[in-house]
Amino acid sequence: MLAAALRAGAFVFAAYATGRVLSRRARAGDERRIEQLRRECGTDMLTGLLNRRGGQEKAETMLAMCRRCEKPMAVLMADIDHFKEYNDAHGHLAGDAVLRHVANVILARVNTADTLVRYGGDEFVMLLTGLKNVDELRRVLDELASRLHFPLAEFGEDVTVHCSIGVALYKSGAELD
Repeated sequence: MLAAALRAGAFVFAAYATGRVLSRRARAGDERRIEQLRRECGTDMLTGLLNRRGGQEKAETMLAMCRRCEKPMAVLMADIDHFKEYNDAHGHLAGDAVLRHVANVILARVNTADTLVRYGGDEFVMLLTGLKNVDELRRVLDELASRLHFPLAEFGEDVTVHCSIGVALYKSGAELD
């Protein structure tokens, strides 16, 4: 309800409802604040990535584009294996460091046209467009699998992080060999 009110310009409406007349400059300031709130609501504070809400909006936009252009889109979900146990054993600060590290590792692989989302606590979603064939998708998966299996020596722990990756492929009239 709040999001709908903000999209409708609730700040500007509230000012008019009280009988105050806003200048064009004041309305522009309200619009900037509304846009800033939208960005903040769609961003994960720990990693700086899109959060689930922002990711859903971006996914809808990307899927519509893929439908229009008849291009495939791959959705990959990475989940850090046994993250809760690591977090409980080593503390939330160490867990946060692992989440940021995993986000950076995946982000290094994501192209500018693609999107990375922190979907949940230890889950990340990659929205990939422009894949030419299934072999290219396999290469991406292999690369991510090797990068997402790393020791935590830099965090002072002799522990290795593993991630599981699942994939779904959308093909709208596109042929992906």
